[in-house]
Amino acid sequence: MQQFKESAHEIYSKASDRKPTDVMELERRLLLGFGAIIRNLRIARGMTQEMLSEQAGLSAKYIGEIERGEKNPTFLILVHIANAMKIRVKDIFEI
Repeated sequence: MQQFKESAHEIYSKASDRKPTDVMELERRLLLGFGAIIRNLRIARGMTQEMLSEQAGLSAKYIGEIERGEKNPTFLILVHIANAMKIRVKDIFEI
């Protein structure tokens, strides 16, 4: 699990360390990094997007969009995702 956390941290750092040309670019980079963290957490638990979506009560399409950084999930969506992965919401942010 420690190796996963380092990997997620590296992904997030790459997204946030570079100087963005504008706010929208920074947001895009942060969402890409965040999506990678969600994907890594899901994979570390042996779950497919379909399994996660079913257990979270969300569409697999939406899970994919989050993982690709195309959607910015609300807090309540993160609660559903965390519950489906049997983790706490704060675990998503403890990279």
